Amino acid sequence: MKKIFALIIIMISLNSYSHAKEYKAFLCNYYVSSTLAGDNCQGTNSWYKIYFPDSYKTKEICNLQSEAIFNNNLILEIFPDYQSSGDEVKSWVSGCDNSWLH
Repeated sequence: MKKIFALIIIMISLNSYSHAKEYKAFLCNYYVSSTLAGDNCQGTNSWYKIYFPDSYKTKEICNLQSEAIFNNNLILEIFPDYQSSGDEVKSWVSGCDNSWLH
């Protein structure tokens, strides 16, 4: 009986690991997210939270690999960072999470 129980635990662990979501880089309009949607960029795909197509096994790898995307001049022009007071409405934040939808 103990062997069967152990086998079931192992199978459940392997199954949940195989279905674990990977991480994707995103840009999110923080003002819209925090003020209108109330999710502080913790939600899923939306018109104010945009995911990039590449996915990564861990959040750390996602952050490292996405640094070039986030610091690209064209991306910064289209999705500006917060620079000074008054930029709240137009500024976007970057990050990585596993909340994206397939």
